[in-house]
Amino acid sequence: MSSDPQTEQLCRLFTETAHEITPSPVPLDNIERSGRIRKKRRLAMLWASTSAAACFLALHMPLAHTVLPVGDASSPPLTASHSNIGAWTVVAEGERVSVAQDIELWLTKDGKHWSTPTEIRQFRSITDGNVDVNRPSVSVQMEQVHDVYFLSGLFHGKGRPARVTVTTMEGTVTGHIVQLADQPDWGVWYTTMQIPPRQGAAGGFVLRVDVSDVHGIPVASFVRL
Repeated sequence: MSSDPQTEQLCRLFTETAHEITPSPVPLDNIERSGRIRKKRRLAMLWASTSAAACFLALHMPLAHTVLPVGDASSPPLTASHSNIGAWTVVAEGERVSVAQDIELWLTKDGKHWSTPTEIRQFRSITDGNVDVNRPSVSVQMEQVHDVYFLSGLFHGKGRPARVTVTTMEGTVTGHIVQLADQPDWGVWYTTMQIPPRQGAAGGFVLRVDVSDVHGIPVASFVRL
C-alpha cells in the first residue's frame, strides 16, 4: 500500500520539530515542598483527633479515689510493716522501734514492751488495769535515760489517732504513736525531752497527755489532778 506523499511530508515536519524542542526541567523543589505541606496537614489532623479522644475519655471516665474516714470506728484496717505517717507508726507484733539512744519499744497483743540500759525488758498490759478499756484513757510512764526523760504510755479510745501532745512542767512537746495493724482501738505514745536544770519534780512532771486525730478531735486524754 503506497503512502500519501503529503502525509509523509507532515510526519517528517513533526519529527524534526519534536527533536528541536528542549524539555523544561522537572520542578523537584516544588514537588518536595508540596509533599511536606501535605504531610504536616495529615499530622495536624491526626493530633487533633487524638487530643479530642483523650479529652473525651478524661471527661467521661469515672475517677478512682479512696476516702479514709478519721475519728470513726469504721476506719479502714491499719497497714503493718512499720509504715510511718507523720507521728503515727504501724508495726508488726514484736517489731522493735528505736526511740532514742539505748531505748527501744515494741508491741504485742498483750500490751507495751520497752527496753532501757537499766531495765532490759519492761511491760505494761493493755488488759490488767493500766488503762480503762471501757472508756478513752491514757497511762503515763517516765524514766531518765542518759540526759533525757523518756515519757511513754498506753492509750485506748475510738478513732484514728494521728498525734499526741504532752504538757509538762517545762512546756509542751509533741510525741509519736505506735499501733499494731490489727489493734486499732489502742496503742502506745512516746516522746523524749531534755532533763530540765531543776530536777526532783519527776513525780508530777507530766501534767497532761492528749491523743487526737488529724482534725484535732480527742481520742483519749490524761490529766493530772
